[in-house]
Amino acid sequence: MRRLLGALLLAAALLPASPPPASAAGEVRLDGVTVRLEPGTRQVVTVNRTSGWHARVSFWGLRQGRWLLQFRAQDGRIGYNGLVRPRRRVQGTGKTPLGTHTLPFSFGTHRQRAGWDPSYRKIRRGDYWVLDNQSRFYNRYRNKSRGGFRWWLPASHA
Repeated sequence: MRRLLGALLLAAALLPASPPPASAAGEVRLDGVTVRLEPGTRQVVTVNRTSGWHARVSFWGLRQGRWLLQFRAQDGRIGYNGLVRPRRRVQGTGKTPLGTHTLPFSFGTHRQRAGWDPSYRKIRRGDYWVLDNQSRFYNRYRNKSRGGFRWWLPASHA
């Protein structure tokens, strides 16, 4: 199974690119972002801050030993209070964890296409990222029809 590293994949357009060669040292620099590669990594998503909480999101695929830019979006977002090392991140501070992270699956609004990782999920009505701190499904992607979390809380709720 292919591994996908990165943060967030947004709808984007196909772009040509002249990428650097894949690194044998387990690290590669793509679009100004240094990515630590795990063995077997074939796809990478980079999120590069452009200004404020705005970011450029790029999707890369490894083809014949070279990283090729597949898609790019200029309208990505990061935390409104910037980036922070993962161990220092606190929920609700508006900060995005910095670094290389493994994504257990990807998701989006399109039907799964041929060649996409089999763990892709199409977003459906009722899908949420669980922010209910009291739920055992906290910080997970889940549909409200499956229960296990409070999917609606007033803005005044701590």
